[in-house]
Amino acid sequence: MKKVRRQGKFSLEKNSTRKRRMSHINYLRSREVAEAGVDVVGTACPLCQTMLEDGMGGLEMENPPRVMDLIEMVDLAMGRTY
Repeated sequence: MKKVRRQGKFSLEKNSTRKRRMSHINYLRSREVAEAGVDVVGTACPLCQTMLEDGMGGLEMENPPRVMDLIEMVDLAMGRTY
């Protein structure tokens, strides 16, 4: 059996430049949301919520749109606060 050497490190070189980082889908979608001028964006998908939250962090905005789960939005509409 051939022994495989595992490095165990994540290659940052490919993702280190801002241009490359901003081309990822999470940043593209987050930029679209920010350009729409909304204060809040809602999603029912946990993966989408994580993707949008990560993307908003890379936009370098003073007040990026808040990413909320759909149930959080329903709770707010019913008077509950987070």
